[in-house]
Amino acid sequence: MQSYHLYHLSHTDLDGYGCQMVTNHYFDEVSYYNSNYGREIEERFSEILEEMESRNAELNIVLITDLNLSVQQCEKFEQDLQNASTEARLLLLDHHKSGQDSYEGYPWYLLDDSRCATKITYDFFAPLYGEDKDLAQFVDVVNAVDIWLSDDPHFELGK
Repeated sequence: MQSYHLYHLSHTDLDGYGCQMVTNHYFDEVSYYNSNYGREIEERFSEILEEMESRNAELNIVLITDLNLSVQQCEKFEQDLQNASTEARLLLLDHHKSGQDSYEGYPWYLLDDSRCATKITYDFFAPLYGEDKDLAQFVDVVNAVDIWLSDDPHFELGK
């Protein structure tokens, strides 16, 4: 079996940390990074590249959640991973409409503004690795609060 390592970069809010709770449930080999917007995203990505170069994983997966990237950032990150000395894949799961241009230009950029990033992340991995009732409930609470579904019964619980 191929050895892997997952590098999970996410936003510094409830939704971002919720995404990381989901990956923590499904994966063992994970390094977590958090960022706000702007240059901080690029700084964390550089840290990921440094760690990736020091590991001996056969496959590196960089997962970015609850952060939208500019087209320029997408281009740079894709190029950086192509130039890495080890095999690497990139996957971005987000819900911010401001990422539309990037979504349209990169197949690894999944954008869905109908759900928060935590729910997108859960819905992406649960069919592959198994659903979990308790985790699904947590995800529904984060979703209701993050995208302000005030009529949803989970909204009050999340407040």
